[in-house]
Amino acid sequence: SSPMRRRRPPSSRRLAWTTAWALAAAVGPPVVSSRRRLSSSSSSASSGATAGRHEFYEGLELVWAAPTHRSKPKAVLVLFHRAGRSSKSWFDASPTCPACHGLPEEKRIASYAVAHGFAAVAVSCRARSGRWEPRDGPVVAHGLVALTAARKS
Repeated sequence: SSPMRRRRPPSSRRLAWTTAWALAAAVGPPVVSSRRRLSSSSSSASSGATAGRHEFYEGLELVWAAPTHRSKPKAVLVLFHRAGRSSKSWFDASPTCPACHGLPEEKRIASYAVAHGFAAVAVSCRARSGRWEPRDGPVVAHGLVALTAARKS
């Protein structure tokens, strides 16, 4: 009998691309040109330059951005960081989030979501280790409800 193969946990890159493909399935594929992966345009989706707003709701640290070209976002895309990172990894530094330090793949996913009418909300776990724990679930849920309630009023 052959030994049972252990499945490795998904890498952060694979997880980021899974998130990107789920988003692409919801809004449609990116514009593809014959020579480049994505067409070159001046939109924030291609440059990755979406400014996030750093806030705390119900004990939850989050950074969010909403589309400015529509009065109400289509939906909210919740972005979870990998171990050792934080919500500030999804957006570039800006006056509303000076501590942000966006990473290339993460910025691209958040910018793509905002450019296509979604509100992008990146949340941070509460552990100092930067690892998600089961106790983070209710905190994230309450924080997201508080954020959406504050934005509706």
